[in-house]
This record gives sequence, structure tokens and C-alpha cells, in this order.
Amino acid sequence: MPLKKTEDGKGIAFKEVDGKVLITQIDDSGKETDFNAEGFLAENPRIRKESADRRKELDKVKSDLAMKEAMFEGIDPKKAKEHAAIVEKIGPDGKLAVEKATEAMNQTWQEKFDTETAALKQQVAALNGEKITNSLLSCSKLGETIYQPADLQAIFGKFCKEDGTFVDRAGNALFSPADPGKPATIEEAAASWINSHPAGSDCILKATVKSGDSGHDSKNDQQSGDGDSGDGATVVDLVSEVWSKK
Repeated sequence: MPLKKTEDGKGIAFKEVDGKVLITQIDDSGKETDFNAEGFLAENPRIRKESADRRKELDKVKSDLAMKEAMFEGIDPKKAKEHAAIVEKIGPDGKLAVEKATEAMNQTWQEKFDTETAALKQQVAALNGEKITNSLLSCSKLGETIYQPADLQAIFGKFCKEDGTFVDRAGNALFSPADPGKPATIEEAAASWINSHPAGSDCILKATVKSGDSGHDSKNDQQSGDGDSGDGATVVDLVSEVWSKK
């Protein structure tokens, strides 16, 4: 409602009653209503804050309503009512039975899934093992060693990873000397394993080991880390001992 103005129309008309400054509002019918101007000015900040808070609450209600509408978007109201009626007819006991049946079905499905997953993992592990074995058997560098083909998997398989890469004897990833940044090939990895043999590469290379004289046994390499004889002596020690007895 508009405020009553001064006679010249340039300002708001004030009047003092009982020590209070009043201003006058005029409604559409011309009725005048006086109210305390000082009180209005004092309460104005609180009123403005309450108005702002109400706007925030209204915005939140609108946002929540929009989210709920989005949740039910595309749902046929008629079918939803039919389903609700069915659930209502089932009653508490029926609901519990449905929940138990659903839980049992889920458990059965999970057990079947776990069983099939375990079988698949075994198949993958077997295929990976076969892949590693074939890789070792096809390596010409390992063919230069005194090891039998049947022993290569047991001795060097621990240095082969399922993703087709290789690690050194300390477990560190092996990279290609010829192509820096890329994983080592089987030939490059085999060279690393041979050259880093605890007792030296000469003790496992055919070219440097006399047949029947080294005393080197593939079983020792399988059981004690590819180079330890098992009693604390190295292969070089065994070779020296054999030659000293001749």
C-alpha cells in the first residue's frame, strides 16, 4: 500500500503521537492506517532476513520435488497403483516370504557365480602356466644351459609373470637393453638370469661345463634357488672338489 505524502507530494508525511513518529499507509479504498515508523525501520532487517530464509526453504522444496518427479518419470501411474494394491494384499507375512525367497535366490546365484568364477580362474592359470612353459622351452638362450627342458619351468618359471613380462632374480622388472623402456624379451631375460647366477654363468652353460665333471644337478637349482647346492657349498666349490680328487 502507498504511504501518505506531504502536501507538496515530494516526501512522506510524518506525524508525532504520544512521542512516537508515525507514518500513514493508504489502502485502495482510501482508508488510512498509522504505524510506528521507527519500529518499522528497526524490524525491517529481521523481516528481510525471514523473507530470504523463506525463499531458500521454498527453493529447497522445489528442488526436492523436482528430484522426486525425476524418480517417477516414465512410470505408468495406473500400473504403479496396481502393483501397490498387490503388495497391500500380500500383507506383512507375504512380504517377508518374498524377501526370504529373493534372498535365497540371490545366494544361490552368488554361489553359482563364485563356483564358475573359480573354475574360470583355474583355466586361466593353467593357460598362463602353459604359455610360460612354451616360452621357456622356445628360448634358445636357455637351450645353451645344462638344464633339462623338463626342469626349466621349475627353475625359471618364478621369474615369469602372467602378463608375459619377466623379472630378475631380485624380483625387479626386466627391461629390454636393445629397446629401452619396453619389457625384455624372453631371450634378454634369460641372458639376465644366466649372467646373474649366484655361482656364475660358467657353471650352468654347456660350453663351459664338462659333462659329468661339474656335479651340478638341476634338482639342486629347483630346491635351493638356482645355484645353492643345499649344504652351503656353491657349484664352483663342488667342481673344484671333483677336480682335486682326480
